[in-house]
Parts: sequence; C-alpha cells; structure tokens
Amino acid sequence: MAKNNIDELNLLRSILRSDDHLQIRPSGDFNKICLKLDYNICISFFHDSLNSLTINNINDLHISKLTNKNSVTNEQWINIQDYFNKLIQESSANTSLYSIIQLIQEYILQISKENFKSNKQNFISTISRFKEDASTQIEKFRSADLIFNRIAHDTTIDRLQVLIGYEDRFTGIHEIKFNEFKKIHEDDYGIPMHRIRYYKINGSIVWDRTKKFDILTGSEIHHETTVCTEQESNLVEGLYRYDQSIQQWISCSYISLASDNLKTPSIDNVFIPERCQFLTWNILFDYYQSEFIYTNQRYEEILKTLKSFLPDIICLQEVTIKFLNLLLDETWLKENNYYIIIMGNILENNQNQPYGQLMLMKNFRPRAFSICPLDISENVTNTRKKRTKQYIIARFALNLDVTIDVINLHLHSNHTLNANEKRCQSLEYFFKTMNTQNYMLIGDFNFGDYDIKEQNILQRRQYQIHDLWKDIYDLDEVENFSLTLIVHKVHDIERLITYVRSPPMFQHLLTFIRTWAQNVGFYGQVYGYLGGYSWAILCAYICHRFLPLNNSYFSIEEFFILVENFFLTYSQFNWSSKSVCLYSKNYYSDQSSIENCDSMRILCPSPPYNNTSHSTIDSTRYLIIQGFANVHKIIEKNLQYEDTLKEILQLSNHFPDKTIQSIIQLTLSGKTISELNQWIGYMKSRLAHFLNDCQNECNLFVQTQNNVEIRKQNLERFYSIGFQLNEHIISRHRQFYYCLNKFLEQFIICSFRSDTMKISYKLMSIHDWNRERMKT
Repeated sequence: MAKNNIDELNLLRSILRSDDHLQIRPSGDFNKICLKLDYNICISFFHDSLNSLTINNINDLHISKLTNKNSVTNEQWINIQDYFNKLIQESSANTSLYSIIQLIQEYILQISKENFKSNKQNFISTISRFKEDASTQIEKFRSADLIFNRIAHDTTIDRLQVLIGYEDRFTGIHEIKFNEFKKIHEDDYGIPMHRIRYYKINGSIVWDRTKKFDILTGSEIHHETTVCTEQESNLVEGLYRYDQSIQQWISCSYISLASDNLKTPSIDNVFIPERCQFLTWNILFDYYQSEFIYTNQRYEEILKTLKSFLPDIICLQEVTIKFLNLLLDETWLKENNYYIIIMGNILENNQNQPYGQLMLMKNFRPRAFSICPLDISENVTNTRKKRTKQYIIARFALNLDVTIDVINLHLHSNHTLNANEKRCQSLEYFFKTMNTQNYMLIGDFNFGDYDIKEQNILQRRQYQIHDLWKDIYDLDEVENFSLTLIVHKVHDIERLITYVRSPPMFQHLLTFIRTWAQNVGFYGQVYGYLGGYSWAILCAYICHRFLPLNNSYFSIEEFFILVENFFLTYSQFNWSSKSVCLYSKNYYSDQSSIENCDSMRILCPSPPYNNTSHSTIDSTRYLIIQGFANVHKIIEKNLQYEDTLKEILQLSNHFPDKTIQSIIQLTLSGKTISELNQWIGYMKSRLAHFLNDCQNECNLFVQTQNNVEIRKQNLERFYSIGFQLNEHIISRHRQFYYCLNKFLEQFIICSFRSDTMKISYKLMSIHDWNRERMKT
C-alpha cells in the first residue's frame, strides 16, 4: 500500500470513534473499505490501494445501516441518505473522501443533539422514577472493563495484590498480575476484555462473570433467559441473540413452521437482505484423530475466516460444544447483531460424541423455524436407539407476502454403511415431502461434483429443482484442478444471483442454454469455449434487458421470446469491440476492454471485473457466434413454440466442422482409472496455452473437441483438435511443431507422473480419423 494511502486512512481513523471502525478486506485487485459511523451507520466502497482516496478513484460508494436497532428514526435515516447523495452529486472528481466523511459525521452529530434535546425530559423523568423505586430495582451486573477501571482508579485497592483470570481459547484459564495486564489496543498480544472471567484480591475472588458474583461493587443480576458461554451453561435447543445491555446471550421466542400462518404479513426484522451473502461450512468434528487434523488451530482459522466475511447467513455442520463455546465468545458475533439457531444434538451430554448444526443470521431473524429428523423413507422402522440425523429449516421473508425456506442439510458421509444409497433416498424423500414451493438447500451433501446417482435425481426434477452449484460453477472443468476455479468465483456468483431479474425465468433460461451449449460442443473453459459462469452472465444480461421487474410467472410463449432474444442478440453482437457487462460502463476499468483482444469479453459483475471468457480464442469465438446464428435461423422458421425449442435441444455436436481437414489426436493411458483421470486433468490444465500458441504463434484456425473420448480400451482416452489446413501442410509447419513439443514437454516434467502414465499423438487426415473411430 502506498505511503500516501496509509496517511489518508489514518486521517479517516482520526474522525472515527475507534480504530476498529475502519475495516479493510482484500477483494481481488481491490480493497473493500468499511467505515462505521455513529448510530451503526456504515459507508463502504472498493478502492485500488495504488490511488489516492478521491471520488474518481473509488467504486460502489454507498451508505447503509448495520442494524435496524438504533435511535435514528426512519425520517432521519432518509435525510441522512439524501444528504449523502447530495454531497456525492456536488463533489468533483478530485474531492477527497475525508471531507465527505467529515461532513456526514457532523450531520449525524446534529441529529444526535436533536435526539438528546427531544428525549431529555423523558430521560429525567425516568431517572426520577428509578430513584423513587430504587429499593425494588435489581442493579445491573458490572462488566469486566468497568471493574478494571474501578480497580485502576480506586486508591484503597492495592493493585499489587490483584490477579486477573482470563480464558485462552485453546489452553483454558490463566492468571496474570493486574499491573502486567495489557488490553488488546495497548499491545500486539493484548487480551480482549470479554475474555476476563474473574478478579482476585488477596487471593479471594471479588468478581466472577460466570457466577454473576460481584462483591466489589455489590451488584449482581439474575435473569431467566440469560445464558453464559461456558460448556456447563444451561443452553437448550432454540434461537438466541446477544443482549448488549446485559452482555449475555439470551433466548428468543419463536414459532415452528407448522404454526406459521403464511397469510399473516411478515414483520420488519425477518426479511432477507436484497443482496445476501451465504456461507456454508462443514467444520469437521474432532472426535477421531483430533491431533492429526489440528483441531485447535483449525477452529481458530475458521473463526477468523467467518469474521473476515461476516456473511448474512452462515450454515455450519458437525459443530461440537467446544466450537460452539468458542463461537459464542467471539466479539464480531456479538457486535454485528447475529441471531443463532442451535440444534439440540450439540448439547446432548448423554451422547458419546455430540455434534450438530448451527444457522446464523446477521441483523435479521427467522419468521419461523423447525429442527426436523432426516428420514430416509416413509417406512423407517428402526428399533435400535441411535441418534437420528436432523436438519434446520428456517423461513424468511422475501417481501410482505412471499417467503423462502432455507434448509441447512447434512447428508450421510462415506463413513456410513451404504452411504450413497442413503443419501439418494434422503434426497428423494426430501423433495417428495417438501410442502413449500420456495426453498433453498445449502450445506454438505457429501455427493461430490460428479456423482451419477445424484445427477439422475436432479435430472428427473430439473423443472422443479435447480442445481445452482453446477449451473453456475464450472464443475465439469478440470477434475483434479477445479478447486482454484471454484474458490475465486464465489463473490462473483453471489453478486450475479442478487442482480438477476425474475430468478425462476433466469434459471429455466440458463438450464436451456446450458443444455444446448453442451449438446453442440460449446461448453467448457478448458477447451477454449465458455464456462458455466459465462453462460450464466449471458442469460442474466438477457433477463435484465428484456424482462420486467418481479415477473414471477411466465408462459411458454414468453419463454420462447426470451430464447429468441438470446440468440438474436448474441448473433448480432459486435464481439470484436464490445463487452457484455451487467452494469454501466462507468463501473469497469479500461483494462477490461482491451485485454485478450481475440477472446470474447463477458465481464464479471463485481470488482475487479475480470473477463470470464478469457479462455476463448478467435477460432472458438467464431464457432460460438456461428452457433448463435444457426439457432436463430431455426427460430425464424416460425414453427410451433414447443417444436422449435425441442429442435434446438436436439442439435448435436458437429466435430469436426466441415472446414476441418486434419486432426491431431492425443492418446493418454494409465494403470488405473484414478491415475488416468489425474493424467487427463493435467492435460486439460495445459491445453489453453497450446491453443493460444496455435493461434498467436502459428496463425492456425483450430476447432477443439469438448470432451475426452473412451473407445476400446478402458484405460485409454482420446482427445482431438482439428485444423483447417491438411495434414501435409501441418507436418511441414515448423512453428507448429515447436509449439507442440513445448506442450508435450509439460508432461515430461510433470511432478506426479509415474512410468505407467503415457501420452502420444498422431497427425492424420479427417478420413483416417473417421475410419479409426469406426473401428473402435
């Protein structure tokens, strides 16, 4: 980060209540900066650390409330937003962000003074009433920081005789002398105040947080709904939130799904945010070989990750009482107004290895929720007493009249007998018995990305159930190198889903287009075509352009028109000079519009707005555009809607194209299927470089096969690339053989290659290639 940036950030910190109220989170090439002002008002934006903090150097600047529970009225909040927007509109490109934040702070201060004056009389009368009835009041239990200040400033207390007992997350309770204690803002290894458990003077405990014991000030508090975060606390299954006034987790009232009357309009604090970030994590319980999975270190890193994202909804599986205690003690969880649903399985002391699920919601609570048994079928008769798997199903509001049920689902792991069969039975029974139309399954299904049985279940219900994971993530890409592809797209996908108009129409369109692309051979980034995320952006762009807002229901005619607009728009789109982008061009950097001039440009809707179709080359771009045009010709025949849609999906892969004259065929083999799959994955990861070299270094038009073929031998695979030049010209092309040898050398130096992993190639004519395939 540049020195002038550090100075500017420090200047911003100087006008905030605390240094912690400025948070910086990396997001690709940008940093997301959040400033917390008074009344839990937040200003956030994206910023390149190489540039100064001026209006023209920041993106997505907006103001929001972290929680609805503050003393700002709706009218005052609207005035704050209007004033903020006015400041932005009247500012110049070089206006510093510091000046805007300072003006907003002053404006909020004026509101604070107005609130104080209006409430002063009520405040005085309240104090008088408390004084008159002091004998019947229960005095508030003093927090650890107030006791610390009392000891620090009370001259009657010998601070040399004071010990502080605090809890370390992993090693338990420790004692430290009062004069040696350092707060977290005083030292890099300082101790947070909320970790203090007791104070001792002359060897006797004078304040104990767990027991609510305080003889130093004479205060103590008892509350029916108060719970502590120790393992021995009296937690039960239910809904909890952190009460800042008493600094304790308290239970909240709730109703079950069976008792929820859907005709009753939703109240304010049960609405899912317009932009909602979901996070699911199987944190892996530690009852088996905990020393080998580094439980303590892993739990610490999990909590740090959750703190860095602060998602709107968090679904956790395999949660133990140990992790629950650590989680409930986290400051970020308490300060960000999280509600938490705790499954009773976590708390069952009669079980040898209790674990279960949690669901956390930031700034909103469920309208209703239930914790249900995960039955395999309707005829489950098990006389053995054993723990039944359960799931959390919570209902939230999308608007006043429409709700959605979010299900935290954890299916059987491979350690279970007949695990795959049980998973399939559970999923089938679940789909069959769900009595609501809007629901979302999130969690750990344990199928993996390529399970055939799971895909068959989803295929049978493709018009009712939409697999967003597979639709939008490129799961049919490189099998052994897919993790990196998935991780860096998470935020992009969340932004895309929140942007889409009419999600049901979008999902149907994406399923249709994706099926067509796979059938005709235009699907897969590793082969130089478009991946799932690029196709999703193309569909989202069409929905945004041609659909009205809140279009929940649609006819076959409306769907046909949307498909027609899709192929017409992209067959006529100027791919050589324009980009497909969901936002206005002002959001995108100039770099996005000039890089990869031969590839299609389908830009990610979130910073740093990467080109999601960078893997395409001039040859594959031409083939995809031709595919768009061919479908549009079919649509122009004016056939019946259903017949036309059916004809489009019946189109097949025409590899090789009629212009292709020669083929280079790669043959890969291995000793086992696992070894062969690993070998194929490595080939796919190196293929893009070879295709780019064929185009840029050799000026060749290429057509790639979008699948790896299985022929006669089970432990052999074939992959083919077509060229418009015949095999005799290609064989005399020196630059081509230089690029080919460079590609093959990557297999020689492969770190995990064994002697049984082999690769060879053959250059042949189209006639010879077809004849060889017919033999096998």
